[in-house]
Amino acid sequence: MTLPTSGPLSLNDIQTEFGGSNPISLNEYYAGGANVPAGTTGTYGAVPSSGAISIQNFYGTAKVTGLAVSISPSSLYTTRVGAGTVVSAPATATASGGSGGYTYAWTYVSGNSFSVTSPASASTTFSTSLTASQYKLGVYRCTVTDSLSNTAHADITIEFEAI
Repeated sequence: MTLPTSGPLSLNDIQTEFGGSNPISLNEYYAGGANVPAGTTGTYGAVPSSGAISIQNFYGTAKVTGLAVSISPSSLYTTRVGAGTVVSAPATATASGGSGGYTYAWTYVSGNSFSVTSPASASTTFSTSLTASQYKLGVYRCTVTDSLSNTAHADITIEFEAI
């Protein structure tokens, strides 16, 4: 839940959003501390990490959960009959948590390299040409970055075979 951007806001509301102990004290809620992630921003800018802090700093804020990414399918195996065949297979990365505003980067990790149609998109297609009876295996990584520059990544194994 995101705290309101105006109107009434109490320490209880802040504790409900970010957690904390009783009795409630604003000193528990500095950004980068135990309860409020570093870089937390709201209607009136960033929640301070030290110095003066007030309830006003929390208008429009929300606790951000950890950034995660998964790839579907988790691995690819594609066969084609004949030589000189171009093979391709799609994959999609799904980000969750973090602060939103995701960017995606598909990069080569190991093995054979393939053409990547959309290296900066959530969905991409891997492709290559195969000769008769050729087998290629490669590993690619999708790194997701959120609007606070947090990153998470997942790898996918890609196998293409001409039979």
